[in-house]
Amino acid sequence: MLFRFVFAALAAGTVSARAESPDFHQVPFLSDAASASVQRDYERVRCKQTYMVAVSPNGHWASRCSGNKLSSTITSAVLQKCEHSAGQPCGLAIAKGRNLPGWRAVSSLVYAETVSPETIPFVAGLRGRDVVDRYTAARRKKALALSRNGAWAVASGRLTMREAEQAALSKCEENDGNRRRCFLYASGDDVVFGPETDIYPER
Repeated sequence: MLFRFVFAALAAGTVSARAESPDFHQVPFLSDAASASVQRDYERVRCKQTYMVAVSPNGHWASRCSGNKLSSTITSAVLQKCEHSAGQPCGLAIAKGRNLPGWRAVSSLVYAETVSPETIPFVAGLRGRDVVDRYTAARRKKALALSRNGAWAVASGRLTMREAEQAALSKCEENDGNRRRCFLYASGDDVVFGPETDIYPER
């Protein structure tokens, strides 16, 4: 009897969880194939209750989990990922694992010429200031690498700029769980991140 009760409760929980899943075909601007891709991405992640998706009018999308709270900095990061890929502002379509009504484009990405906490993309919260403080304090022959999901690393004091860049990329990828998705943001005093930067690198 107890087994039946537990099984029924688990089944009800499963049905309830399914009922709360986003309707991916209601996400604006996406083709059927893109909607299916978002659904596969959602089914793959563990953070379904904090899952968020940003979309653009030209059919690009990006996802991220927001942690326990839907903080403005995490929201900005997913909008930045989408905007960089789309080449135009994106809007949030799914937040906390649920569809949002009233899609609205929000411009959130700045291609800066100098490293500053206000313009570091994809890095949430006060970590942007930490990144800039570390980079500013670093010696010459320095480089900064970022991941689209918020990992970062600074390397400095190398014999050549190339060595500093490679070291920053390697350290960033370690910090990102060795998923090989870091890219160069700054080299020396120059920001090298721009509209053409591939934030989905294959090395």
